[in-house]
Amino acid sequence: MARLGRKTNLDIIPDLVQCILMREKRKKPAEKAVEKPDDKPHAEEPSKKITRWVVQSIREEVRDWPDDVKEEMGGQLNKVEYGGEPDDFKPMQTIGMGVYEIRVTDEGNNKYRLIYVAKFEEAIYVLHVITKKKSQKTPQLDIDTASRRFARLQQWRKEQNL
Repeated sequence: MARLGRKTNLDIIPDLVQCILMREKRKKPAEKAVEKPDDKPHAEEPSKKITRWVVQSIREEVRDWPDDVKEEMGGQLNKVEYGGEPDDFKPMQTIGMGVYEIRVTDEGNNKYRLIYVAKFEEAIYVLHVITKKKSQKTPQLDIDTASRRFARLQQWRKEQNL
């Protein structure tokens, strides 16, 4: 026997659905999430500078280096490409402002050097490399070679309006 005036659970489902729908219509449209600027700058993915070898023979000389030295020097140069500093480097102000030397030593205590300039926006320029340097002091011939290449690079950049 059905009860009059009283709704069963099945009878009230359409009413509940109707109620929920009406409530949703009355709500304000959902606001889109707006990113609020915060005081901290967002860390952007660092951009990588390209590396240019001012003379092709420099790159060929590096290819002849032992694998472990190439790997280490490449890793150090990669740090510079992403705006960092190599683990072992020194400024070479006798060559020019912004010129640096990356230093890598192998297991036999042979010293390998890569002389570069990274101060220009468009690229890192490798000016010179030194293979199997035995002393701490950079030979004058190598300094003169890197200085000439740096001067030519600056002249070329001027001609290119860089």
